[in-house]
Amino acid sequence: MFPIEVSCLKCGHSLMDTDTPIEGFPSVHLLIRSEGKRDHVYLSALYGSHRGRLKMAIPRGTIVDIICPFCGKALSDGPPCLSCEAPTVSLEMARGGCVRICSRFGCRKHAIAFGDIGEVVAASVMNRYVVTVYESDTLQHAAATMSHYDISGLPVLNETERLTGFLTLDRLLQVAYPDSLNPDCLPIPAIETPEDWTGITCGEAAEEDPLCVTPETPLLEASKIMIAFCLHQMPVTKNGVLVGMLSRGDLFRALLRDKTG
Repeated sequence: MFPIEVSCLKCGHSLMDTDTPIEGFPSVHLLIRSEGKRDHVYLSALYGSHRGRLKMAIPRGTIVDIICPFCGKALSDGPPCLSCEAPTVSLEMARGGCVRICSRFGCRKHAIAFGDIGEVVAASVMNRYVVTVYESDTLQHAAATMSHYDISGLPVLNETERLTGFLTLDRLLQVAYPDSLNPDCLPIPAIETPEDWTGITCGEAAEEDPLCVTPETPLLEASKIMIAFCLHQMPVTKNGVLVGMLSRGDLFRALLRDKTG
């Protein structure tokens, strides 16, 4: 699952509500109408999640009207749901594309549509909430961070919050077990490893000047770079500042949606 940012297709107003977070992210604020009654509904912005907050009781299977809380226009005028054929609600995603949710209460079908995949940019699918480490952090801290978040790479920042390197799990293992792993099979130079490897800092061990793309980089171009250099993830920067991360999973999901709809 990954967080999305959406706005009303009719008036363009952001639907993100920072005052009512769900699952750690701003929620999607909408109005819901059923049998002449209205209520505010807050949906999780994590794509793939079905959590939300609604006080009004609605029978499961009821087709409801979804309304923009800012312009008051009905949004349940999208194409039929692929699962139950009820009208869908189209919400515009930041940086292009739209997410569609079903208007039938209880239906869990939703989808993302990008239109022309050639026009999709990195910002449309990148993860904006990135786990990082600093140059001064130890590898012991980096190892604990990777284990806690179940990730295989960490952007390395300097004291001014600018990206200076990237630390992969392969690199960390090479430093921790220099006699067991062949450095020739790794794409970055070996470093002198003291007996206590945990004293090495992330800045010393990280790959310097990692390959990056900008938020405006076309997704297909980013895919070519990641495939050519066998990258599992790649930082997205703007003027040297880390703004997101692209993973192979992000690319695969976007390209798969383009082929399957």
